[in-house]
Parts: sequence; structure tokens; C-alpha cells
Amino acid sequence: MRPVNKVAARVVANGESFEFRALPTEVCSGLPLPTKPVPGGVDDLSGRKFGRLTVIGLSADLRGRWVCRCTCSNYVIRRTTAVLNAAPDSSCPQCYLLAVTKRHEFIRRTGKERPTREFMA
Repeated sequence: MRPVNKVAARVVANGESFEFRALPTEVCSGLPLPTKPVPGGVDDLSGRKFGRLTVIGLSADLRGRWVCRCTCSNYVIRRTTAVLNAAPDSSCPQCYLLAVTKRHEFIRRTGKERPTREFMA
């Protein structure tokens, strides 16, 4: 018994399973993270947007890190270099993993590759 065509083969084939999850060291909180005033001599990046993230302020807990808020209302911590050299599709780990999951599901169902940025919207 063989499937009739390629689509039928994909439908009846044993699916691959992979659990997407963020790194355990990555901070992603639904609650606002503590911030402190920006000291003199440091460029104030507050209010700057990159991708889906907006810089809120300098982290009170970690040195040289910025607290950012995603459009999904999660708060994350990013390094200064990550803020200055941000990719246009930057987001929190949950939004990133959702986009990757959507992309893999689209490829699994259709067999076609599609640019990642379409899933970030």
C-alpha cells in the first residue's frame, strides 16, 4: 500500500515532533522588570523600537542590560549590543517560538518554504 501522491504521503507519514522552547537563561516575564535611571555618559536608548520590542529603561538587576517590552506585553532583557544591532524581526522568546512553530507547520502541511518575516506580523 503506497500513497497516491506526495501530499497523501505527507498526510499519512509519521510526523516529526520537536518541542520548541526558549533558553533557560533567557528572561521573559509578564510582569514589568525593575529599571533604574540612566547614568550620565551613557546613551539613553529608552523609547527606541526594534522589531516588536520597545526599550523601557536600564535594568536595575543586571549591569549593561536594557528592559524591553514586546508587543505581546512580555518584558525581556537585552544587551546594549543587541539593542543597537537589532534585527528587524526581533521579539520576545514566546513570539519567536510561535513564529518558528507556525513556519514549521506551514512547511509540514504544504512542503513549501516561506520567508520567516511573514509569520512575525
